[in-house]
Amino acid sequence: MVFDQIKGWKGEVEIDGVKYNNVNALNKPFYGQHSIKLYPTTETVVIAEDKTNNRQDNVTNSSDIPEVGGVYRFFVKEYMTKPGTPSFDFMDRFNEGIPMPMREMYGEIIRETKGMYFVSLRALTEPTTICRICGRVLTNPESKHYGIGPICLAKLNISWNIDQYSEIKKDLQEIQWKGWLIKKAIDKWEVYNEAN
Repeated sequence: MVFDQIKGWKGEVEIDGVKYNNVNALNKPFYGQHSIKLYPTTETVVIAEDKTNNRQDNVTNSSDIPEVGGVYRFFVKEYMTKPGTPSFDFMDRFNEGIPMPMREMYGEIIRETKGMYFVSLRALTEPTTICRICGRVLTNPESKHYGIGPICLAKLNISWNIDQYSEIKKDLQEIQWKGWLIKKAIDKWEVYNEAN
């Protein structure tokens, strides 16, 4: 917590104009810079920003946040794979009506705004137990080879056949998407080593 430096203070504490009887009365963590007054003195002390907790709430796998130029594996919320609607027109407004083809993809961050990344992504092709399109657990051994269940594979207009694994893998490798990704839509991310 940012206020570890004042934890031994016995008097009243004022943080951003709100008074507390003592440091122990602080019932929530405070991050960033704050105006702090320690009583009986009237001197204002500004504590430096705590960078270890200055990140998006939904990013839990690293103390860093994705950076422009980095290559990452992203797993996003389902709405990023849906076309625009009257109540959620993000895809129409920012991505020319083209949603992400899969919930899990990898690629580079090209640009960044306060709430979005502009990314260039590709489909992942290694086996997995979670469908990269719908996020459901895969139970069929053949589906695990592709990382996509038969229903979702059909949505990509790809035939589901284990005997054609290398052809299907090639088809999946050709899937690309470039567009704006909402930061809060990212469920998980990790640095991606393309040698995987």
